[in-house]
Amino acid sequence: YIVHLEKMPYTINRKIDRKALPMPNIEEENFKEEEPDKYDNDENMNNSFRNDMQNDFNFLLVVDNDSKKITPILINRDTMTDIQTYSVSGKKSGMAYAQLALAHTYGSGSSDSCINVTQAVSNLFYDVDIDHYAAVALDAIPILNDAVVGVQLTLLDDLTSIDPSMAEGTEMKLKGKQAEYYIRSRYGLNDSTNENRMERQKQYISEWIKAAKQCLKSDSSFAENTVIKVNEYLTTDMSVSSLSKLSEKISEYEQEPIVELDGTTSVVDNHIQFKPDDSAIKKIVIDNFYTPVLNAD
Repeated sequence: YIVHLEKMPYTINRKIDRKALPMPNIEEENFKEEEPDKYDNDENMNNSFRNDMQNDFNFLLVVDNDSKKITPILINRDTMTDIQTYSVSGKKSGMAYAQLALAHTYGSGSSDSCINVTQAVSNLFYDVDIDHYAAVALDAIPILNDAVVGVQLTLLDDLTSIDPSMAEGTEMKLKGKQAEYYIRSRYGLNDSTNENRMERQKQYISEWIKAAKQCLKSDSSFAENTVIKVNEYLTTDMSVSSLSKLSEKISEYEQEPIVELDGTTSVVDNHIQFKPDDSAIKKIVIDNFYTPVLNAD
């Protein structure tokens, strides 16, 4: 179907705002539903294998039940790694060495895409086992932000082109869409690199967790209620009960500093690539996923 638009609607991050696109005028009697493609069940994929969504904000959360510590590992969306590619018919079409963000485009944008991202992250960290995944659409940021009654922080960048009150260095409590602006915005700022945005994301998530811990202390149902609020934006293989238990651990366990990968950033064919240092990856894997063997002597 072809729909004429006066202009294309865009989000604040200069991506097509699909929710703002008008629906085509389809006459019901002329509409014929296509037969679904037949796929091998082992592919773990749905019927649509291309979408325009990418995974912008990636955290690998390491929960150590023995030491009762949690270590968040922040992964740059532009990190180069091996990702599984699929043809439009849903068949595996080989591996590609590409930005991690692209892993989510192979699939329907739902659980199949999340599984592909999870595997790509596992590939990056030498095939480490990842127990679960949880993906939240960025449209849910205002909901998560207001669930903790706003997040207090000092702005690291100037966002006055989006919100006049959001000047660099301002200490403020972010409310509603302000949190989304702070986490998502990149283009049109003084520094439009993803590394700069990641600093804001790291700052925000640290302060959000602190605020969430306070909410959990005063309201035992906070985690479950928050999951319910963002349910339509959430894709995960965890139950509400499992998510609530994880939230309790986040509240009770000691949080280690956020870990980031060392590496180099370059621009290739007008696309940003972040190539992590191999020794840095090995150190993160050894430090977080292995227990040192004690000398028998």
